[in-house]
Amino acid sequence: MRTDRFNSATVLLLQALTGMPAGRLEAVRLVPRSRNHLRMPWYPEHPGGAFVHGDRIYITDALHAAPTSGDPDAMLRWLLLMAHEVGHVAQAWRLGGTRASRWRFTAWAATGYAVSFLRNGRHGYRKADLEVEADRARRLLRTWMERTGGCHAQHPLIQLVMRDDAPGMAAWISTHAGQRP
Repeated sequence: MRTDRFNSATVLLLQALTGMPAGRLEAVRLVPRSRNHLRMPWYPEHPGGAFVHGDRIYITDALHAAPTSGDPDAMLRWLLLMAHEVGHVAQAWRLGGTRASRWRFTAWAATGYAVSFLRNGRHGYRKADLEVEADRARRLLRTWMERTGGCHAQHPLIQLVMRDDAPGMAAWISTHAGQRP
């Protein structure tokens, strides 16, 4: 499994979670923090985190390696994180799909965080509108998993992503994603 792009099964799942077109998800670049001269994101390696810069997701090195690690626990953490980060990619696309829009998104996000910190104090990051919006896909993924066996590393979705089983993922989404709790 590649670590620099989403595989086909992941694209299908993220598309179902976010409504983003497959082509945009396929264009997303996944970059390890060690290849970012600012070493962003500035999270500790464990549990890890990510930083979105337009169509690029910079990920702490351990999480970046999760798709090739063979570790279902790491894959679960990675998948939940990517569901959230793709929400930020969608926000960036709304500002335009050009190189300049990467910086426009970063400036827009920084402004959103600053306003939220002024409104919400130490809870500013968590309560920032852009974070709440980006977290919708992660919450939906957790809901789907809980409804179909639990949000854990042995869930069939994790295996479908690890095997890059696009037909299996399409069938799972068709069968389970539209169900109501």
